[in-house]
Amino acid sequence: MNEDKELTEEIKKLNQTLRSQRGFSGYVFYFFSSIISGLGWVVGATVMVTIFVFILSQLQALPYIGKIIDFIITNIKKGY
Repeated sequence: MNEDKELTEEIKKLNQTLRSQRGFSGYVFYFFSSIISGLGWVVGATVMVTIFVFILSQLQALPYIGKIIDFIITNIKKGY
């Protein structure tokens, strides 16, 4: 009997937790956290591409692969 009461209490606590997470404030929190996460991905990708292009531009002076790097940089700037 004691185990049944404990189980019932735990189920009640779980239901309260689920209700509190489903509320409007929970949706607002998840909405804004998703927006911030997406923004972080965009900023991070932009920084990584910038660093990549900078490194490639420094390697343009190499004799054999300079033309290939120039082609890659030109296409990145065009948006391909």
